[in-house]
Amino acid sequence: MKRLGLYIFIGLFLISIYKDLTTGLLPENTTEQTDENRVEKESLTGIRAEVDKGDTVLSVVEKINEQLGKVDIPEIRADFKTLNPHTDPLRIESGEYYYFPLYEKGAE
Repeated sequence: MKRLGLYIFIGLFLISIYKDLTTGLLPENTTEQTDENRVEKESLTGIRAEVDKGDTVLSVVEKINEQLGKVDIPEIRADFKTLNPHTDPLRIESGEYYYFPLYEKGAE
């Protein structure tokens, strides 16, 4: 009887590990991946880009959005924080990849 209980416990343990590795712990529909470098979160679209030495959030956003128009710096920082919730916009590191907000051309 002990042996049967041990087999059931091991089986359930292995199934739980398999489920955890295949589905993960994050809730679905928080971010929707459209391709490997683009992410959409709520009504915000972002592009994954690598930070070069000396880059800031604003300089990368200006590179990505060539015709940026009028977007406030606090809005850009807030959008960056929405796309990268565990990253401080003032402390991005060169060589790392982050999601930067993509704005419609001529957005005002």
